[in-house]
Amino acid sequence: MLANTTSAGRPQGWIEPSSDPVRHNFFLRSLSPSDALSIEPHLRSRTLALGEVLSEQGDPVSRIHFVESGIVSSVVPMSDGHSVEACMVGNEGFTGIEACYHPGKATTRLLVQAAGASRTIDAAIFRRLIHTSDTLYAAVAEYDWRLRAEVEQSAACNAVHHVEQRLAKWLLRCHDRHENDVMQLTQEFLATMLGTQRTTVNQVARGMADDGLIRYSRGKVTVKSRAGLELMACECYSSVKATRDQRTVDSLVASAGRTGPKVA
Repeated sequence: MLANTTSAGRPQGWIEPSSDPVRHNFFLRSLSPSDALSIEPHLRSRTLALGEVLSEQGDPVSRIHFVESGIVSSVVPMSDGHSVEACMVGNEGFTGIEACYHPGKATTRLLVQAAGASRTIDAAIFRRLIHTSDTLYAAVAEYDWRLRAEVEQSAACNAVHHVEQRLAKWLLRCHDRHENDVMQLTQEFLATMLGTQRTTVNQVARGMADDGLIRYSRGKVTVKSRAGLELMACECYSSVKATRDQRTVDSLVASAGRTGPKVA
């Protein structure tokens, strides 16, 4: 999908050189000082527009996105036009794991589900840095393992849990990555993420609204009772959240313990 151009003639999401070494991506914060310094000159800042497709399934992975704000969903499209989310990436990680060890093609569609920003690096450069640093290789391998665990949990969840449970889980995961309680989410978008019909999403969301868990109107979802959503969600939410929280704790510990340049 080709991006629209701006009034200045630049493509939407135009990549500019990164001028600020301070990062808000927990994976980058977890890196050793030497690895952080090796990556920093190659990072570029990029906006993430709501609904933007960063890459389609089967496209060569040319850039890695370290998400700083917003959410990128990894979506599996089906031949009948339906699709379902495999995993989501927020400021805990990055996209493009398929191309970290060798040149690769996207196994899913990358869709921006919440607008924000990222730092990006050319995939070939990141790959070279990975293969020249044992510590960076280990960090990527650990993130890869955690991401695979989330994908496997998502597959099991989609197979055995009810839509109500899955929607509650999905809203909580989005809420974890949002800066406020209001999220721009249409029926169509929710149906795509959950792999179900819009009518089903509408029925379940209205029930949640009647129970006082959310406010749902005109493409916006406002979380009113997080505790209530947690009670409704399946165990997959707490399982995936524990993995994500551990990664966040690890990155904060690593960042606090550095003696080199600060990359908070």
